[in-house]
Amino acid sequence: MAFDGSMRPLTPGFYDRQAAATYARRYASAPNPAFAQITGNDCTNFVSQALLAGGWPMIGGSAWDSTDNGAWWYGKLQKKDYEGNVSELVDKLEVGLRLRQPTDLDERYRNSQTWSGADHFGKFLRVSHRATKVDGPDRLQPGDVMQLMNISKQEFHHTMIVIARVGGDLQYAQHSYNKTAFYRQDLLKRVSLKTDEIVHWKLRDVISPSNFPELAGAAAAGGNRRGSL
Repeated sequence: MAFDGSMRPLTPGFYDRQAAATYARRYASAPNPAFAQITGNDCTNFVSQALLAGGWPMIGGSAWDSTDNGAWWYGKLQKKDYEGNVSELVDKLEVGLRLRQPTDLDERYRNSQTWSGADHFGKFLRVSHRATKVDGPDRLQPGDVMQLMNISKQEFHHTMIVIARVGGDLQYAQHSYNKTAFYRQDLLKRVSLKTDEIVHWKLRDVISPSNFPELAGAAAAGGNRRGSL
């Protein structure tokens, strides 16, 4: 995976909010071609890219932890890591037992489910302690994250990232649809608070897998089993 200079993680352990916000603003309307796009459902993939640009370290990177809510990674696997071996056999078994829908292996193992899935990403934020829920938008800064959660299903289905504070409002960036917009001028007007809750995530400023040895250790163990890290 080749990234341009803006995508190289900064000092390990420190989250550069402005770098994340700058990346999100730059690629809000024109996606970064260095990453695969998820047509119609690219919101969390986009936010994960911004967090990586801000210095978030990846956790894991194996076929075994691709569905683990304690992992968070992109682009660490090659075809030899999942084609023609036990990972492919497990995939076929799961599909045969109707445990999940068929998925192209290149797509399935392109990233962890937490990288691109809104609900799994929200679970990762809780498990990893990389963020804390706060009440309302007033405590958020550039680089913080917001999600929409379906109240009846208790599932996250959309992810956005804050890129600026303008007066008394928050400006945020999102994909699907690709745009920047404002919290009070746009989000509150288009979201039905009867069906959706806006969840406000305050991200930690100091972050590293070493802060959470149980997660890093589990992810590393998965990688060692596959030899894919």
